[in-house]
Amino acid sequence: MGLLDDLFEIVFPRKQYGTRTTTRLGVEVRSRAEQRIADYFDSIGLRYEYERELESGIWIFTEKVSSPDFYLPDFDVYVEYWGMVGVDNDYDRSKYTREMKYKMARYHDLGVKFISIYPDNLKNLDWVFRKRFKEVTGQFLPSKTNLREESKLSSQHSDDEAGRANPQAAVCPSCGKPMILRTSKRGANAGNQFWGCSTYPACKGTRNLANSGNITKPL
Repeated sequence: MGLLDDLFEIVFPRKQYGTRTTTRLGVEVRSRAEQRIADYFDSIGLRYEYERELESGIWIFTEKVSSPDFYLPDFDVYVEYWGMVGVDNDYDRSKYTREMKYKMARYHDLGVKFISIYPDNLKNLDWVFRKRFKEVTGQFLPSKTNLREESKLSSQHSDDEAGRANPQAAVCPSCGKPMILRTSKRGANAGNQFWGCSTYPACKGTRNLANSGNITKPL
């Protein structure tokens, strides 16, 4: 089906959907709907990262799964906006729906927490998002004030974690910064420890804990 889809799109070029725009924080996003979601997150004090790459595996044996629309680092939750589920073009809608279902299945298989938002949810975004946040995380979304405080604490925790980098560990092979002991959260190696760069996610340098002499740059 993939080859047939590619050939079809060569003969009949796919219509481009969405208009690139910029959020009030200066982040360039792919559509006005994504801008609205990003600005909503900012309005309630919810930290997010746009299209952060999601990987599975550990050490050098990692693969890219996708780049979900938003990542909420304070809760380890991804947010996907499925904006093309209602487009008029039958082919585009069908292809997009297949891709959406495949992504969802991958997320479930990997144990990734994610929230789905659809075009008709934008009419009542705050209520819908809070409801699905509770369903996915098992907790109520904190108030704006509490989110701001948690964001500060999270940043301080990251700084403290970097400061606890093991002085006996080799420097990161990618950037030269100290490395710290981390634990894989997903995939076949979930629960296993490895050395990771203290500046992650800015740098993804890793080192195999079982073979302390073998330092490897990420692929």
